[in-house]
Amino acid sequence: SIILKYSGNRMATLVCCMSSLLANEAYVYGTNGTVKIPSFWSPQELVGPDDSTHRFPLPPPGKPLNYFNSTGMRFEAMEVRRCIQEGLIESPLVTHANSLQIAGILDRARKEVGVVFDQDKE
Repeated sequence: SIILKYSGNRMATLVCCMSSLLANEAYVYGTNGTVKIPSFWSPQELVGPDDSTHRFPLPPPGKPLNYFNSTGMRFEAMEVRRCIQEGLIESPLVTHANSLQIAGILDRARKEVGVVFDQDKE
């Protein structure tokens, strides 16, 4: 488990397990209710505080997929293409600073649980 603390007394709790099958769901709890995101790593819908479901279907794949719902990665690829075409060296949607922040959080989490990759030893 990882607990991330943010300003304004906000926090996120993340749970990952390699030995058990978890629900792969995300919940966002707020003062006005809860939002549920099923299939969190590749969501196609969310359930609002009033239990209404909002769907965001992925386009059908043109070829067989290696990973379930990996068609959703096309949006990242489209953003990379857009940035290259516009001569940008980073995306304003996910900046280098954002990427470094995420990598730092993951590195610290790995260190806390004792996961060491070969490149960490250099």
